[in-house]
Amino acid sequence: MSNQLLENLKAVRNHLATPDRWTQHSLARNADGMSGLLPESGAAVCWCLFGALRAVELPHWSRAAVVSTLAKLIEPEAKDLHNNGVAADIVIAFNDADNRKHGEVLALLDKAIANAS
Repeated sequence: MSNQLLENLKAVRNHLATPDRWTQHSLARNADGMSGLLPESGAAVCWCLFGALRAVELPHWSRAAVVSTLAKLIEPEAKDLHNNGVAADIVIAFNDADNRKHGEVLALLDKAIANAS
């Protein structure tokens, strides 16, 4: 895999490094927990996995490669996530699944990073 993909995966992981920087059911939230803002907004303090992809401001083609990589790793459980099979929706459904933990999101990113290394 390309060095660019590896660097992009690491950037997303760094963006979500601590539990207070991760959320569910919203692309991003501000310090008051309000949702509905753009992930790229300076007011955002936490992001879902897909929101973090947007927040690190990857070019569209590069973001698509990261989303595709993550979706392929999620696919074995994707049938249980109630998504339509579109890569971005698989990633969002993974992040927002009931009982999903921050550590599981980081583990997915760590697996993607290891595979890309």
